[in-house]
Amino acid sequence: TAAGYKVEDLIPYLAYVDKDGKMQDVMFDSFLFLFMSKFPSGGYPYANGVKSDWEWALNDVFGDGKNIKALDEAAALVKKELGLPEDYKYKVILSLYYPSPEVTNFGDVDGDGVSENLSKYEDTMKAIEWYINLTENKFNDQNFQNIELVSYYWFHETINAEDGMSLRVLNATSELVHQKGK
Repeated sequence: TAAGYKVEDLIPYLAYVDKDGKMQDVMFDSFLFLFMSKFPSGGYPYANGVKSDWEWALNDVFGDGKNIKALDEAAALVKKELGLPEDYKYKVILSLYYPSPEVTNFGDVDGDGVSENLSKYEDTMKAIEWYINLTENKFNDQNFQNIELVSYYWFHETINAEDGMSLRVLNATSELVHQKGK
């Protein structure tokens, strides 16, 4: 995101606010966090990102006082104002960045001292599993009361049906996400 959405920025998306500034009803119930710009390394979310980029983007989403933390705080205010049930939770979808096969020096995700090579299926899956686990752990460590992580968004949005590795990666990623209950 890198935009740094604050509580006051998010309230009009969580609740319909009338012209007098009074919350009337729920507006949207689900939120997708996407980082749309260049990564610090010069790569992009859909091409040539490396481990440090994926970590940087995730840290931005979980930054203090903004984005996902602000969403949870804004959700609490909206729930209180609208009298929503205590167990009502807004839904969150987070990005899975594209593991570009061109990246042969992604970074070490499993502590073996060897950088993953995303042109290799096994290394690609290690990177994706590492990122999903990192994301799940970061989310769960926050103990959010008003939002829940319900899914992931495959950032690349396209599939080369003739590229057997891409299909294998996407299918295996789908299995990993489903194993997490998403």
